Amino acid sequence: MSEAVQPDMTRSEIGRPTGAPPPPLALVVSSGKRGHDVKGLGIAAALGLAAKLVPAPGWPWSLLAPYARPPLPRGFEPPPRPAIVFASGRRTIPLGRALKRALGADGFLVALDDPGLPPRRFDLVWASLHDGLAGPNVISTLTAPHGLTTAECARAATALAAKLGPGFGADSGAPFVTVLLGGPSGAYRFGRAEGAALGAQLNRLQAGGARLVILPSRRTDPAALYAIASSIDADRYRLLDGSRDPDAYPGAIGLASHFVVSCDSANMIGEAAMTGRPVFAAKLPGGSAKFEAFHRGMTAHGALRWFEGQLADWTYPPLNSTPEIADEIRRRLPPRIADLLPTMAAGPGPTGAERPAPYATSD
Repeated sequence: MSEAVQPDMTRSEIGRPTGAPPPPLALVVSSGKRGHDVKGLGIAAALGLAAKLVPAPGWPWSLLAPYARPPLPRGFEPPPRPAIVFASGRRTIPLGRALKRALGADGFLVALDDPGLPPRRFDLVWASLHDGLAGPNVISTLTAPHGLTTAECARAATALAAKLGPGFGADSGAPFVTVLLGGPSGAYRFGRAEGAALGAQLNRLQAGGARLVILPSRRTDPAALYAIASSIDADRYRLLDGSRDPDAYPGAIGLASHFVVSCDSANMIGEAAMTGRPVFAAKLPGGSAKFEAFHRGMTAHGALRWFEGQLADWTYPPLNSTPEIADEIRRRLPPRIADLLPTMAAGPGPTGAERPAPYATSD
């Protein structure tokens, strides 16, 4: 068996009766995009399962996705226990289906996001409500699954507050605004000019006493980030690197009294909305029908308002689709696999599993 899919002992296995069969393994087909990977990893953790990333094949198979039939990874052998396969993004679909064929009755294939193939070809499909996908084996939610939990954000918030030092965090009495930045995409522009405009709005918050922590993502244009930093008071913000500090992203989620999130990132808007605290979307030039539907849905729920350079306070029911999707998987699994699942995830997640650690931004 290749190293990419070697199972590890998880907390769900500790304390199991001697000789009891181990729980299923979660195989997360990786597109190389964090926004895709965190969905499967987060659901696996909610199920209490160890997860392994299996890289999706590149060229030429990626050109033919989702229709290609690639070979299995070199050295791969079906694991000696059932597995739940997660495939997020169309590039991952061919390998996800190949793993399902190799596992046979011991496999359960979950497509995350619109797979580009009829849903009947999968055991379960999750899609965002704004994708408009329907079918007897399709579950749709307003926000995407992720790997954050309330407990992890609270723990990281305590650690991050100590790193920020006295007078900057919640103890300052000033609004603590977490700013989450996406980047240019097929739908939106987010360059130097857009960064300067957002920076001017953030400067207005600082003038009112707010403290800012800013977390760029892998997609963030350095020119946009520089324009933002050049427009705001250096003494009243901190730039955090979620790729190096495991406490940065979950801690900033946990500490925030308010969020400002660039409107191009449905993932980060959804993660901020797990708190029930005000989320403002920073406008960018561009858009698409799907994004407009997502923003309307978040606004109708009461989670989202457009950012105009001012803060407001309100509450709404927190949004977290991960447990809901995990429960639906439990319900639909065949008994021979479902009976092996742990009764509940232990602690913040399985040990030995692939996890978003450090949990950088989900983009």
